[in-house]
Amino acid sequence: MQSALENDVSWNEQTLVSYFELLQRVAVRRPSAGFDPEIARQALEEGWWLIDKAESGGLLIGARAFSGLTSLVAKAAGAGHATRLDLDAVLEAMATRGVVADATNYVSHMEALAKLTRSGEASIKDGVALLQEMRSKKVEPTIELFNVLMDLCAKATSSGAGQPQDGFGILQWMSSFSIEPDRTTYNTLLNLLAQSARFGKARARHGLSVLERMRQQGIAVDRYTVGSFLSLAKTDASVSAVQLARQVFEATPAQERNQRVYALMMAAEARVGKGREGAQELLDLALADGIQPNTYMLNAALQACKTAEEVLEMRAQLPHVAADD
Repeated sequence: MQSALENDVSWNEQTLVSYFELLQRVAVRRPSAGFDPEIARQALEEGWWLIDKAESGGLLIGARAFSGLTSLVAKAAGAGHATRLDLDAVLEAMATRGVVADATNYVSHMEALAKLTRSGEASIKDGVALLQEMRSKKVEPTIELFNVLMDLCAKATSSGAGQPQDGFGILQWMSSFSIEPDRTTYNTLLNLLAQSARFGKARARHGLSVLERMRQQGIAVDRYTVGSFLSLAKTDASVSAVQLARQVFEATPAQERNQRVYALMMAAEARVGKGREGAQELLDLALADGIQPNTYMLNAALQACKTAEEVLEMRAQLPHVAADD
């Protein structure tokens, strides 16, 4: 990367953006055996080196390049390699150079805030403040920005800091800008509701209202839609919620019922006392759909068993377990 500059290769802001995209692939790697997390940290330092070197060569750094740098911070933060200070440094650099943020900058900024929410360095309040800043500067928000804001709320909700009203409030905001939600919006909202249910703040009926909105807009469900709704119903754990989940499951096209969907449906029914027979029925249906049971499906099926004998019999029927999808 450095050789391109040192060998006087001609490049422009697009070249800089492309380099940032390469660095993002390094930054997203999580610490694991054989991987030094310092490499990801070095990716951020390399990003700043590129900015400095490009400017010393006379290249004017604009909003697009800083959006790439902000996205690099977001990716690194998601893997635990960047902090709020890294984001603040980018914003300060833009302000110092008089770079005016555009819609793309705000999306990458929101992405960074969303990633930092898990570590407690950002909150829903930060996301709302960023949207309000856009409005004050007459920058029109996009569907991408609202989807990231919904993701930020979902991440905050996973730690108990959010609630269903946050997600539904975003839908109202979108309507005020004449922006229609898409499948990503609704899937993320369903995930928010599933997380909220863990704290007793959401019920299956809230998820059903989201599915109804999708139906009215003509948006088909996918495996992520169904998986999040089933997770919500499982956590709700009421008989009526699980009955709703079964209806949604049966109405879902076979190609969207993957191993996770089957496992969640079995786990939900196990929560309301449906025994081994119910789990066996779903396992048979999965095989008919061409789905090979994996460890999650097996564990869900075993949860439905009520005696040690049933557990042994169920386990004996499933000697082969596929890799998790």
